[in-house]
Amino acid sequence: MALQFFTGFDYYNQSQLQRVWPYYSGGTSISPGRFGGMAYGWNNAGGYLATLVPNTTTSILGIAFFLSYGDPTNPIIVLQDSTTSRTNPTTQVDFRVTSDAAFQITRNGTIIGTTLPNLFTWNFWNYLEIKTYIATSGGGYVQIRINGQTLYNVTGLTTQYTGNNFINMVRIQPFGTTGQFNFKIDDMYLADSTGTVNNTFLGECRVQTQFATANGERNDFVAFGAGTNWQCVDDNPVADDDTTYVKSGVVGAIDDYTMGTINLTGTIFGVQANVVQKKDDVGVRTVAPLIKSNGTYFLGTGVTCQSDYTTAQQIWQTEPSASTTWTNASVNALKVGLKITG
Repeated sequence: MALQFFTGFDYYNQSQLQRVWPYYSGGTSISPGRFGGMAYGWNNAGGYLATLVPNTTTSILGIAFFLSYGDPTNPIIVLQDSTTSRTNPTTQVDFRVTSDAAFQITRNGTIIGTTLPNLFTWNFWNYLEIKTYIATSGGGYVQIRINGQTLYNVTGLTTQYTGNNFINMVRIQPFGTTGQFNFKIDDMYLADSTGTVNNTFLGECRVQTQFATANGERNDFVAFGAGTNWQCVDDNPVADDDTTYVKSGVVGAIDDYTMGTINLTGTIFGVQANVVQKKDDVGVRTVAPLIKSNGTYFLGTGVTCQSDYTTAQQIWQTEPSASTTWTNASVNALKVGLKITG
């Protein structure tokens, strides 16, 4: 699997958080983000964002953060086991920030490691990457990189607190409910160590969000609220829901779109299609994100539509027709959309 999740916070706001983050509280969308677009943050308030991941023994997290000061009373990053409760998961390992710009690592509150101080600069964007191996009896390890430099690499740690040697929930939060001045996050990815690509640190990353700019090759849905299908789904930065949308009740119907172009340097680690959708009547309806690449449609995993808007997401780590690394040209040639699968 390797790359499990990524977001740049660019196509939803705090009122739409649950479409991407199943568990959340507090915070606000912030513009601009690290490189334009949006970010998310907390200012003198508590709260959190949490997402589920598959059971993962070796987890890799990358996230841009902006912080004004530290307090190790509570963590800002929490790796959890939600096997027995998703609303009250148990912490395996968490990461806290001290007043001297160090990171403190705990196993569910018991300190198991502390980095050197002055690892980053307050009131600037920094890029943090953490690799954690969950194990008992000193079999675990933690590696921390900031702005591309490995600053902590310790083995022999006991990183497992529950009876399971994995995490399946990742939580981001300020370290308290008061005085949390200007804690912001952006450009986040989650990965594991499986597969042959994206199974280790990816380095400092940027999530570039693109929106529809024209109709694609199939437009089976009917447009409502705008003259063309793509104009119904080009909402930037957030979906306008029932104001403009496309609609179909036909199994097998496809709507796809030409997207905005990119001109990036460096490696493109993956492409993610995000489809905001809902059903408007009783009965089971399933849809799946899709892309058309090199003349062929590739279908993502189907999801069951709900009576309110949710987001179906699918990641393609490589260009699927040839299993090659994405390039600007292959991304720009994509058509992106959805299919009614049932």
